[in-house]
Amino acid sequence: MRLIYFTLLVLLFIPVTLSNAESPDTPFVQALEAALSIEDKTKSDAQITDVITESLFNFDNVEFAKNSVQYIRHPIFKSEILAKIGYIQSKQNDCKDALKYLGLAYDDELRQDLGKELPHYRAEIALRYIVEGYSFCDMTDKAEKIALLHKPQVLKEKQYLANVYSAIGAAQQIKNNMRLAKEYFDKALSIARPILDETHRSDALRNIAKNQIVAGLYDQALNTAAQIKPTNDPSKGRALPFSSFKNKVLVDLACYYLSLNDFETANRILIRQSVLEGNLYPSCLVDFFVSEAKALDTDKAIKALDIRYASLLRYDKNREILKIAKAHASLGNKTRALIIMDRLFQDQLKKYTYEKEDYSSSSPAPSILWLIDDIIQAYIVVSKEDQWAYEKLTTTSLSDLKAYNFNKSWGALIGLSADIKDKELRNKVDLKLGNEAKLSSILFGTFQYYIEIDDMEAAIQTIQTMEPIEKSGAYLMFAREELDLDDYSYLDFNKKF
Repeated sequence: MRLIYFTLLVLLFIPVTLSNAESPDTPFVQALEAALSIEDKTKSDAQITDVITESLFNFDNVEFAKNSVQYIRHPIFKSEILAKIGYIQSKQNDCKDALKYLGLAYDDELRQDLGKELPHYRAEIALRYIVEGYSFCDMTDKAEKIALLHKPQVLKEKQYLANVYSAIGAAQQIKNNMRLAKEYFDKALSIARPILDETHRSDALRNIAKNQIVAGLYDQALNTAAQIKPTNDPSKGRALPFSSFKNKVLVDLACYYLSLNDFETANRILIRQSVLEGNLYPSCLVDFFVSEAKALDTDKAIKALDIRYASLLRYDKNREILKIAKAHASLGNKTRALIIMDRLFQDQLKKYTYEKEDYSSSSPAPSILWLIDDIIQAYIVVSKEDQWAYEKLTTTSLSDLKAYNFNKSWGALIGLSADIKDKELRNKVDLKLGNEAKLSSILFGTFQYYIEIDDMEAAIQTIQTMEPIEKSGAYLMFAREELDLDDYSYLDFNKKF
C-alpha cells in the first residue's frame, strides 16, 4: 500500500527533472531535488551527501550515487561521496571501478584540507573510506602510506594508527588474506597496548576489537577486550564503564549479527553471557528482546517485556524504556504502555526542572528535551487522545519553551486533530502556537505522526507543505519505512578513524 501511495505521489505531485539520477519510482530523486533547492549551498551539499550516503549504505544503489555526485558543489563533500562509492565497489570486488573513484576522491583539495591543523570532519570521513577501499583492493601499501601521510599531530596519534591498522587488517581478513590480516592486527595491538593515556588506550583497543568482530575473529576480539582495564575520564570526572568490557564485546557481537538480521546467531552469543548488566543494554539489544518477546504468546511476551523493563529502570536506560513501552502497545497492552510512558515523562521532567534551576547559567541538556518530545509523541500515537499531551506541553515547566523544541509533539497533535476530525483541537493548537504552527519542522512532526499510524496518504500530502530541507529528510524517512529499516547504531561503522 505504501508503494502505491508513493508512486501516486511521484506521478501527481513532482515533476522528475533529475533524469540522469534515477527512475521516478524511488524517493531518492525527490529527496535529491528537495536538497538541491535548499538556498544555503553548504546545507544543500550536506543534505545531498546524506541522501547519496543513504542510497549507498542502506539500499546498495551505486548507480544513483554515481549519477548524483555531479550535483555536489563543495569539494570535500564530493570527495566523501567519491570515496564511499569506491569503498562500496571495492567490497564488491569491482576494483577497476573502485580504484577510479578512490583516485578521484583523493584529489589535491582533499589532501590540502587533511594537511590543516583542524581538517574538515568530512575530509576525515573520506580518508577513512579511501584507506579501507584500497585495502579491499589488496593495495595495503598504498592504504598505509595515505593513512600515515595524514596522521594527526596530537596525543591521539597512536590511537588513530591503531584504528587504521586494524581496519586494514579487517579488510584483509575478509579477503581471506589471513597472513596479512594477522600482520596488521598485530601491528595495531603493538601500538595500542603501550598508550599511556588510559582513555585513548581503551578506545583504541575497543576499536580493534570491533574490527576483529567485523572480520569474524570473535575469539581474538574477546582477547583484545580482556586487555581493557577500568579507567577514568578526567574530563567527565567519573569512571567509565570498562570493567565489564568482555561482556561489552559480546554485546558488540550480538548487535553486529542483529544488524545482519541473523537473530539465531545473536541469540547464541547472548547465551554465553550469563548476566546482562543493565548498563550494557544498547538499543539494538532492546530491539532483539522486543522481537523475541513478540514471537511468544501475548501473556508471556508482556511478562518478558516487564522483566526487561525492571532491569532497564535500575540503570536509567530511558530510550530503551520507551522502546519497551511501544512494544507493549504493539502487543495490544495499551494501558501498560501509557503507564510506562507517563512515568518516564515525569522522571525526565524532574531532570529538566533540576537542571534548569541548578544550572541557570546554561541550558539543560538538549537530549532531555529530545527524549521528552519523543515520549509525548509516542503517548499521542498510542492513546489517540490530546488531553494528556496538551496539558504537559502547556501547564508544566515546559510551557515557557518555544514550540520548535517539541516539533514531534505539536506536529502529532496537529496530525491527531485531522485523524479524529477534531476542529476544536486544531484551533486550540493553532491559537497556542500562532505563526509557529506553520514551521516546517512542526509539519515534519505531523508527517512523522502519519508515518507512525501508517497513514501514508496523509504523510504524502504533508510532505508537499514542507521547506526543502525537511522535505528531503521526509523522503528519506519514507524510503526507510519502505524497507522497514531498524536502527542498529551501536556499531557505527561510518565514524571517522
